[in-house]
Amino acid sequence: MKLIEIKRFYASENCTLSKIYVNKILKVVGLEPPLMVNSLKVFGKSAMPTGSYKLKWSPSVKFGCLMPYIVNVPKFMAIMFHAGNTVKDTRGCVVIGLQYSGETVVKSRAACELFFPLLDGMDDADVIVSEHIVLPL
Repeated sequence: MKLIEIKRFYASENCTLSKIYVNKILKVVGLEPPLMVNSLKVFGKSAMPTGSYKLKWSPSVKFGCLMPYIVNVPKFMAIMFHAGNTVKDTRGCVVIGLQYSGETVVKSRAACELFFPLLDGMDDADVIVSEHIVLPL
């Protein structure tokens, strides 16, 4: 099975938080920009829509290496999983960590060291993005 699930559980005007599963097993947590309002995308400041997409490893100019991208997302391009802590570290990508601290993720580099090897060999894996929003955090 090749399945990555991004299960969003928190959304505010500042960010969106999720739990990320690989083959049904929780591996890391995620942080994205806020959800789109009325399906209107704001470039670099909106989370991708829910749906079914694919994973693709591709070269990143920003990071200078192969990175895992989420592809085939309508109106979005270059969405990748990468390190960071706050919404300021993303322009639509999924920043990953090992745990949350309020509206941030922490231990992000450790999360990348854990998560990226799990995605090795998973080109064309399904990436399912869903929302199960429960407030407050």
